[in-house]
Amino acid sequence: MFLGAGVRAGGGGGEGRHHLTPCGQGKPAAQGEQQRAKSLLVLRQSRSECHMASFVAIDVETSNESRYSICQIGLVEFENGIEVQRVCWLLDPATDFASRNIAVHGIRPEHVTNAPKLSNLFPQLMEFIGDKLLVSHTLFDHAALYSACDWAGLPFPENKWVDSSAVARKAWPDVAQRGFELKPLAARIGHEFQHHDAEADARACGLVLLAALTETGQPVEKYAKRPKPPANLGMSKGEADRLNREYASAKTGCFRFSF
Repeated sequence: MFLGAGVRAGGGGGEGRHHLTPCGQGKPAAQGEQQRAKSLLVLRQSRSECHMASFVAIDVETSNESRYSICQIGLVEFENGIEVQRVCWLLDPATDFASRNIAVHGIRPEHVTNAPKLSNLFPQLMEFIGDKLLVSHTLFDHAALYSACDWAGLPFPENKWVDSSAVARKAWPDVAQRGFELKPLAARIGHEFQHHDAEADARACGLVLLAALTETGQPVEKYAKRPKPPANLGMSKGEADRLNREYASAKTGCFRFSF
């Protein structure tokens, strides 16, 4: 299980601690140098195509089927097509952990014993993202953060979002209908990563977006929008099941909608 440098499972005082790492500084995670070299190659190729996109890539992991149950959040900032800083937090979701979700990301209740709740972390989160463009692979992360903010009584950020999976489907016709999950798209551009770690997923999302923009020849702003709020948590079981099936092909293993 990989929880990111500075956020470690099972240790004493380190649980729930976040790390903020400028690009190129600090010790990389396991196998980080090799993965970073491959990622920088992707970034250089994207920059050579004049896609100097600036954005914050975001990914969340949830503790159970309720989309507000965020237990980890990862953010990676790209400036002019280059990674400049990243941060990852473990969160206390203030709800239970489902065995199916633990099997996906490896985060257990004991890992968040001393972790902050979203309400405690929110000022730092907002400071990091500011008014920057946000990017996630599918809009599940938008729906999860929106639901978590609503559940905690927090204002939802008004930032514009880009769905990197939608851009990838425009960029590569062979994945227009299927095969646009994050892991195979990352493999397509030569990027290896630890899937279902929020920071690693966010970074992979950003790299996939840069490669997809290179392929489309379009600026990132073309795909930016403010998504509609997610459906109410009180949706019927049948509707929730339908939406879960639709999302499953893009982000396997996460359980998204509660009722």
